[in-house]
Order: sequence, then structure tokens, then C-alpha cells
Amino acid sequence: MQELSRILKAYTEAASQRVTLATIVKTTGSSYRRPGAQMLILADRTTIGSISGGCLEQDVIAHAEKLEAKSESVVLTYDTTFEEDVLFGVGTGCRGAIEILVEPASGRDSPASVDRVLAFLSKAVGERRAAVVATVFRTTGALQERIGERHASDHSGVAFSEIQDLELNAKVVTDCCEALRNGRSATNRYEVPDGTAEVFIQVIHAPAALIIFGAGYDAMPLTRLAKELGYYVTVVDRRPAYATRERFPEADAVMVLLPEETEKLNLNGRTAAVIMSHHYETDRSYLMALRDAPLRYLGLMGPRKRAEKMLQEFPAKGLLAGNAALQRFYNPVGLDIGAENPGQIALAILSEIEAVFSGHSAGFLREKRGPIHARSPIAGKSARRHGHGKRINFTSQPS
Repeated sequence: MQELSRILKAYTEAASQRVTLATIVKTTGSSYRRPGAQMLILADRTTIGSISGGCLEQDVIAHAEKLEAKSESVVLTYDTTFEEDVLFGVGTGCRGAIEILVEPASGRDSPASVDRVLAFLSKAVGERRAAVVATVFRTTGALQERIGERHASDHSGVAFSEIQDLELNAKVVTDCCEALRNGRSATNRYEVPDGTAEVFIQVIHAPAALIIFGAGYDAMPLTRLAKELGYYVTVVDRRPAYATRERFPEADAVMVLLPEETEKLNLNGRTAAVIMSHHYETDRSYLMALRDAPLRYLGLMGPRKRAEKMLQEFPAKGLLAGNAALQRFYNPVGLDIGAENPGQIALAILSEIEAVFSGHSAGFLREKRGPIHARSPIAGKSARRHGHGKRINFTSQPS
């Protein structure tokens, strides 16, 4: 999300200048970036975003310069599955095929497809809304669809659709609705009477939110790193002297809130919360207030025994109980990376949050079998957490 935000900002600032958008629409085998990765190329050859580890960018820029004069889009294919690629190709050595859609744009006032979709995404990201964009990048037969034609929509409905074939459009709309529902992008091939079409359906997630309860010294690196990763960060504390903009200039919001006022926060399934005031009564009060919130992740800093003591002091009706609570509650907080100082602890916490949001197990990649980008769901592993042993038992007796 952070990369997309930088691309959209640069595109807006470019005004009516000629720019080119490069998007990975399909991969086979191993690749450094996955479908959806984008790079914006400005008129002076400056780039924002990336489509590889640095091995493809210059070649794509060279193609972009040729396309600008023709005002046409093209799909570039880089096949690195053969040994000869190391000597005669671009030399990535990734052993995979990458297909990149390269599209010139005239600027934000142009009616061209790429300009329309970037304007649409700018609005969606600015309003923190999820969206989906389907892009045609290959056709066969008598289909009249052009490379780069799109369908764009969000939960409120269709923003625009350029796909002319009615049957193809209907199939794409159905799959876009499903992709928006399950949050997963896909590259699909469609067969219709007039031919076939390959379409990349990309889900653009609403920016994830991180709420930090506790404005102490160690919340500062957590805020900075979270912003670098693209989170919408809110810092909350009950102490006005701590919850200040001067202490947290990178945060999107800094609020003075008592635990009983947490209903003022917009808590949903795209929100992670970390309780870290280091004050026992305050942490317990925030934990109690958040027990039923629809959070994706709820972390509590501190040792396991401290958390267990808090839970034992909850009234019977306030106990965190059931599988849903178990799956979203994390204590001790963070992955086991040997973190000691505040910066390292922030890295451990955000790494755990990223793993939870992406559905990965957070283990060593060298021990993973199969494609490294494949999801390794951690759901159902309530008995053990990577690096921390067993979870807290939430069935405690009221005091």
C-alpha cells in the first residue's frame, strides 16, 4: 500500500506530463515481485515503485520510451526459466516467467484507461476504501477488446467499465465481486464466443490501521516503522502530556482517550491494536475495553503471567473466551527474533502483525516447502505460536 501511495502521489504531481505505468499482470514459477507490483516512469526516467529486484527496470524504461511516441500499450514477457538467460537474457536467475503490462498515460486529465484507473485509485486510497480493478492484457480470436481496457469497482458499485464484450464483462464483474469479498487478486483466462481474454484482477486493500495504546518511548519506533510500511497509525494514551503531536509527528492521529472511550475509534477487521502503556491498571482497562472489538490482531506487551493475572481479574461476563478471541489475541507480543531494544521490539511486533494479516506462519523461508509466496495459514494453530510456545488459556475464574 505504501508503494501504491507513492505512485499515486507522483502521478498527481506530474499533472499533464507524459508518464508510463508498468504493472506485473502474470507470473509463472519464481519471481521477485508478484502480480500487482507496479512502477511509474516519469518523463525524466525517474521511477517510483519497482517490478523486480532491479534487473528488469532499465529494459522496461527503454520500452516505455518507444511506446510514448506510439501511444500504445504492450505486454513484455521475460522468461528466465532457462539457463541461457543468465548469459543472453536479463540475467535474473529467478527461473520464472514475468509478464508486464506497459501503458503510456497523458496525465491526470486524460480520458485514457490508465489515467482513469489511477484517478479512481487515488480517491479510494484517500478515503481508505478497498477497491478492485480488472485489466485486459491479452486476447485471441475476434474479440475487440484492447490491451489495457479495465473494469473498476468498490463495495459501493461499479466506478467504470471499458470492456465491450457483454459476456466477458459479465464474467469479469462476477469475479471482481468475489475477489473483493475474499481479498485475493487473480489472473484469469476467459472463453467467450468471439475468443479468449486474459484478465488480471487486482484487489487494492484499504490501508490497514494500527492503534497503539500507550504513548511511551518505545511507541515511537513502532509508529515510525508502521508508517513506513503503510499503516494508518493512531497513538492513544490517557495522559495528555504523553499523547502529543510533538512526540509522534509521523502518526496519522494522536488522541487522549480513556479506556471507556475506545468506542470513538474506528475498529474493524483491518485494524491491529497493541496495548503497551506499561501501567498494569491502564493496560488491563484497555484490554477489557477491547475484548469484543472486531480487531484482526490484539497484542498485549508484557510477560505471559502478567496477562494471565489480568484475565483472572476480569468479571465473569468479561472473560475473553471462544476461538475468535484466541485467534486474535497475542501475548507475549511479537515474533521471537531476540529483540531487546525498542527498535528491535517494534520490528518483532510489526513482523507478527504482517504475518497475521497475510495469513503466513512467520517461519524461516529456508524451511518452507513449495513457493515462498504461498500462504501458510496460521489459523487453527491456537495451541502453539511460532517462537512462543503455547498460548494463554482464557478460561480463568472470576475474582
